[in-house]
Amino acid sequence: RDGGIAGFLLGFYRFGLPALDGLGLPWRRELAVESQTMGVAPAYRRFGLAATLKRAQARQALARGIDLIHWTADPLQYP
Repeated sequence: RDGGIAGFLLGFYRFGLPALDGLGLPWRRELAVESQTMGVAPAYRRFGLAATLKRAQARQALARGIDLIHWTADPLQYP
């Protein structure tokens, strides 16, 4: 925003989620998105930017035929 970074979301492709094998889930597990790190600049917090970033990531994954996103959160990194 205005030449600066308001927020970011880092994710990468992951091959397989073995913990889900054998559960009979209807989703493809060969390729997933591992959503790792997100940050929002203090001035832009509390406006829903984090949720907007996560929704955009989910839409992009679905558009690429990816059924699963493994979202992680570290409570020690909360603002």
